[in-house]
Amino acid sequence: MTRKKRLGLGTAAIAGSGVVIYLLAFAGGEVVRDYAAPEIAELVKSSEPPPAAEVAEMVNRLDFEGRMELFEDDEVRRWWTGLPREERMEFAAKTRKRGRELFLAKMRQLSDDEKKEMVDSLVERMRENRGRLLDQLDEEDRKLRLSRAEIRRAVREFLEGTTSEERVDLAPLEAEMLDALHDLQHSGRLELE
Repeated sequence: MTRKKRLGLGTAAIAGSGVVIYLLAFAGGEVVRDYAAPEIAELVKSSEPPPAAEVAEMVNRLDFEGRMELFEDDEVRRWWTGLPREERMEFAAKTRKRGRELFLAKMRQLSDDEKKEMVDSLVERMRENRGRLLDQLDEEDRKLRLSRAEIRRAVREFLEGTTSEERVDLAPLEAEMLDALHDLQHSGRLELE
């Protein structure tokens, strides 16, 4: 079942929403509904959640606060960790760029003190959740395999487009990510290739 609603000519006429909807319907276009974080959470918690690719599209239409709210939900995180590895990786790939853009845009709106508070809060949250997500994964997925090149690429991608001042602000977050990888490697959960 798709969460997009295709409009027919009759629907467009009834909706009376003007030329744009009429043209979309006439051309066979789709009008995509935006969902709030609680609505997405309810969808993924349902007995028949939408496909991960569809949820990724919904997530990409959330603002920064909506994304944070959504992924604070333990059941949403359980849904994500319960996905097959390929779907989790596809979901992450589809949402990573937009999430990074929103994160940096939010950071750029904050005062220096607010930036520090936000980064400190994220670092603390990462520390609290360090092994939790891995513990929820299937046995076969508990061992991560990454190459050093993949890690370097991920860090480079995370910092791409940031100024040297922003990199200083983000240094504690980067350090926490690298510490987490180090801990995973020493616990036997991460295998570097």
